[in-house]
Amino acid sequence: MIKKIIQHTCFGIFSGTFIGLCFSLFFSYFYQSTTLLPAPPRFMHHFASSLNAFAISIILWSLIGIVFSVSSLIFSETDWSITKMTITHFIICYSLFLPLAILSGWFPINLPSFISFTVIYIIIYCLIWTVFMYSAKKEIQHLNAAIKS
Repeated sequence: MIKKIIQHTCFGIFSGTFIGLCFSLFFSYFYQSTTLLPAPPRFMHHFASSLNAFAISIILWSLIGIVFSVSSLIFSETDWSITKMTITHFIICYSLFLPLAILSGWFPINLPSFISFTVIYIIIYCLIWTVFMYSAKKEIQHLNAAIKS
């Protein structure tokens, strides 16, 4: 189990950093910046240099990647029902991702922004969960067909 946690942690660091870099590039264009913004302007204002903001952003992206990667072990390392796994995974991811999103400056700290973030998180989580469940169902159908033949 320790080996899997280490593997997922390493994968989370790299995937989180890569996704964070992609988002920072997208939002740099969105804000029509001539330089790479690693985070929203409200985050950038907390730092004396963009280099410091970039370094902290990489750490935050890595932590976000670790949260989602390591927490996915719930689905493969337990014998719980899919409902219990999903609810546990949702709660763990949300409770660890929320403070990282706040620290990343992704939304201001006020009730409407918090509610908006939560609704968006739930929608994205449900979409991803649906895709994974559909994929798993197709894989099970394929395996059952292979067993029958």
